Amino acid sequence: MNTKENRIDFVGFEPDANQKWLVQAAITKLLDKAPIKSVLRAVVCSEAEGFSVKIKISSFDHVFETYCSSIDLFGVMNKVDERITQQFNEWKKTRFAHEISG
Repeated sequence: MNTKENRIDFVGFEPDANQKWLVQAAITKLLDKAPIKSVLRAVVCSEAEGFSVKIKISSFDHVFETYCSSIDLFGVMNKVDERITQQFNEWKKTRFAHEISG
């Protein structure tokens, strides 16, 4: 998943194969919904209370970002998906509004 454009950093732990797959699958799902040519930056942290994720997806004219935490990695990635998907949906409702009104 780490490319010149997209980057995921793991802080406080070295993910095992299952954890890495879980994060990459969730990120791929988000990028599939994102505007074309979006760039992703994510930081996944292991903390005393569980996990946290800070994610930023930048497109040509919009930035989608969130910070979530949960007691487990699956839970935090679900929260990230819900929040970013909600932002995508809001963006889709308004992305052509300036062309219609102008």
